[in-house]
Amino acid sequence: MRRLAWMLGVVLALWVGGAQPASAQTTLWYGGDPQGLNTYNSLYSGGGTRIFDDFTVNDSGGWRISSLWNHGLAFGDFTHAEWSIRTGMSAGNGGTIVAEGVRPVAVSSVSLGTGTFAKVQVSDLDIVLAPGTYWMHLTPLVSSGAHYVGETFGANGINLSPANNGNAFEDITTSETRYGAKDTNYSMGLTGLRLDDETSAVPEPGALVLFLPALGVVAVLKRRRTG
Repeated sequence: MRRLAWMLGVVLALWVGGAQPASAQTTLWYGGDPQGLNTYNSLYSGGGTRIFDDFTVNDSGGWRISSLWNHGLAFGDFTHAEWSIRTGMSAGNGGTIVAEGVRPVAVSSVSLGTGTFAKVQVSDLDIVLAPGTYWMHLTPLVSSGAHYVGETFGANGINLSPANNGNAFEDITTSETRYGAKDTNYSMGLTGLRLDDETSAVPEPGALVLFLPALGVVAVLKRRRTG
C-alpha cells in the first residue's frame, strides 16, 4: 500500500504539472518602427512633456500587461520613468487613469529600419485591461539630458488597426492648454498575455493514462479490504 501511495503521488504531481497555464509573453501592441523624426518626451524638476498614443484591446478576454516600452533618442543618464495607461482622452482632457506609477527603466540599443535607437522599458507590471481603447505614456525623469520618442508610419507595427490613427496627445505640463492633439503616431509598445491564453488547467493526456488505471487499482483494493 505504501508503494501504491507513492506511485499515486508521482502521477498526481505529473497531472498537476501538466495543467499549468500558458505563460509566454508576447507583443500585444506596437506602433511601428521610428521613421527618423522624434518628439521631446522628458520630465524634469518643474515641468516637462509627456507623449501619449492610443491602442485598442480587441480580444474579448482582455489583456494582462507586463511591460511598457518605446523607441527613440536618449541623451544623458536617467534611471526612472513615469508611466500611465488611461481611457477617454481628448483634446484638453487627460482622461481617466487606469494605472500609473514611477518605475526603474532598462535602456538598451536596438537597430531598426532607419537606424539605431534607445529602447526604454519598464517591467514587472500586472495590469488587466478589458476590451476598449486606451492611451499610454512612458516618459523618463531626467536631471540632465533629454529623451525623444520616435515618430512612426507604422512599419512592422502590431495590432495597428484602428490604433495607428494619429490620435495622440502632447501634455506640456507648464502650458495653460494641456493635452494638445497630435496628428502623429509613435514607436511605443506593450508586452503581456491575452487572457484568453491563460487557459484553465487541462491535464496532460499521458498523466491521465496513468492516473485513471491507478484509481481503478485503489478501488479494487478497497473492495478486497472491506469484503
